[in-house]
Amino acid sequence: MERKLPAHYRVNDETDICLCPVCLRQYRETNSYLITRINREQTKERCDFCNYRFGYDYRIRSKQRLRYFVKGAEIRA
Repeated sequence: MERKLPAHYRVNDETDICLCPVCLRQYRETNSYLITRINREQTKERCDFCNYRFGYDYRIRSKQRLRYFVKGAEIRA
């Protein structure tokens, strides 16, 4: 089952955000984002999503908005 995030949590292009494991799962379950951890040596910080649990920084990119530049032309995937 594909889940949808509320509009104010959607990512248009690319953003860096600190997420705990519970909130990270919400982004992964939508299957609409490419998620990569930024710094493997980072200590845990407070989650930007729930502001309650602790997690790590992730770079989140929307799969629908990935852009490729080929000889000055922008191609959307």
